[in-house]
Amino acid sequence: MKKIIYLALLLCFSATTITSAQSKPSQKEIFASTYHSSKTAIKAQQYQFVGLVVYNNKERQRLEADYNTLKIESDNISGTLSSLGTYTFLTDTSKNKITNYKASFNDDAQEIVIEFNVGEAKFHINVKANGNAFLTLKSGVNNITQTGKIERI
Repeated sequence: MKKIIYLALLLCFSATTITSAQSKPSQKEIFASTYHSSKTAIKAQQYQFVGLVVYNNKERQRLEADYNTLKIESDNISGTLSSLGTYTFLTDTSKNKITNYKASFNDDAQEIVIEFNVGEAKFHINVKANGNAFLTLKSGVNNITQTGKIERI
C-alpha cells in the first residue's frame, strides 16, 4: 500500500513539473523569421512595398496590390502609389533615382525604419516585426499614407 501511495505522489510531482516546463513562445520568437527576412531584403535594397490600404484622417480604402506596388532595387525605384484623392505617385524614368537612403534596425523591438528621397518626394516606411509596413509619402502639398507589406524581390 505504501508503494502505491509513493508512486501516486511521484506521479503528481512529475506531472506538475512537466506542465510547468512547457511554455508558449514569445511574440518576439514568433515573428523572428519574418523580421529577419525583411531585414535581409532591406539591407540588400531588393524589395517592394505592396500597398493594401490607403487612408487619411477621415477615411480609408482597400487597394489592388497589382496596381499599387513600389519596387526598390539598389538605388532605382519603380511603381505606382495611389492616394484617396486625385494624386498618384508614378515614378518617372528620368527621376527614379533614390537619394539619402537610410535604413535603421532595432533588433530588440524588431522594427525597421526606412527613409529616402526621390526628387522632392520624401518617403518614410516603418516595418513591424509581423511584416506589416506603414508608408508615408510627402511630395509638396500631396501626401500618401498607406499600410501594406514588404516583399523580397
